[in-house]
Amino acid sequence: FACIVKCVRLYIGVTVEKYHLIVFSLAALECIALCFHWAFVERTELHFVALFLLVDEFLVICTFYGGLALKVLKHRGFLEWVYYPLAIVIFFYFVGVLAYALIDLSPFAQECTRPQWLIFSVSQFVLAQLFLIAGFLLTGAMNAVSNIDVKYLASKKTTLWSLIIVFQISSVINFIYDIVLQLYPKDGECDTIFGPPDTAGFVIVTWSQLLICYLLPVWVMLYVLHPSTRAAVIHMGPMSRSMHMDISTSEDESYSSDPQSEPLTRTYSRPPSSWSEREQYY
Repeated sequence: FACIVKCVRLYIGVTVEKYHLIVFSLAALECIALCFHWAFVERTELHFVALFLLVDEFLVICTFYGGLALKVLKHRGFLEWVYYPLAIVIFFYFVGVLAYALIDLSPFAQECTRPQWLIFSVSQFVLAQLFLIAGFLLTGAMNAVSNIDVKYLASKKTTLWSLIIVFQISSVINFIYDIVLQLYPKDGECDTIFGPPDTAGFVIVTWSQLLICYLLPVWVMLYVLHPSTRAAVIHMGPMSRSMHMDISTSEDESYSSDPQSEPLTRTYSRPPSSWSEREQYY
C-alpha cells in the first residue's frame, strides 16, 4: 500500500526523479504478487514474477547510480552508446528468463532446484557489486566537494549507502539460499530441505529469507528515497565540472563557481519539466 501511495504522489508531480516512479511501480507490483502468492494461491509462477520484479528494481537503481558514476568519470559517450543499451539488453534477458521459467514448470516438490532461481540470484548479486563500485566512485566525488552544504551532502551519502548495504544483504542471502537448494539431492523435496514445514527451523529460515531478500529492500527504498527539495552540484577537478545527484532542483536556487573556471552559475525558477531539460543540469 505504501508503494502505491508513493507512486501516486510521484505520478502527480511531487518529484521529477523518474527512476523513483519506475522503482516504486515495480516494488508495488512485487508486493502484490507476493501477497497473492502467500495469502491466496501458492503458485510458483507468482514467486518467479516477484523475483523478476525485484531484480528489475536492482537493475534500475544500479543503472541510475552507475550512470552518475560514469558522468563523474566523464565517459558520456560510453554511457549513451554502451551502458544504457546494455541495461536494456539485460532487462530483456531477464524477461526471457522469466518466460522460460513460466513455460518450463517443474513438479512443486522439485521447483526449488530449477536453474532459473540461481540465474536471477546471480544476476542480483552481480548488479549489487556493480552498484557497490559506483557507490565508491560517487562517494569519492562527493568527498571532493567544497561548495555544497555539508548536511545535504551527508544525507545524499546516507541514501546512497543505505541502498548499497541493503542490496548487498539481500543479494548475498538470496544467492546463498539458492546455492543451498541447488546442492540439495535432486530426489529430495523442497519443503523438507530445512526441515518439515511445521517445524520452527523451516519457518524461521523460509520467512527470514523472504522478508530480508524481498521486502527489506522495498522498506529501505521507501524510507530513504524521497522527492528532492534542492539541487546538488558537485565541483570537481580543474574543469570545475558539476554532477547533479538527484536530477532535481528547488525554485530560485543558484550556485556559482570561480569566474576563472568553467561557469557553474545557474538560477532555477522552476523544476525542469522534461528529461531533455534535466539532462543539461549534469
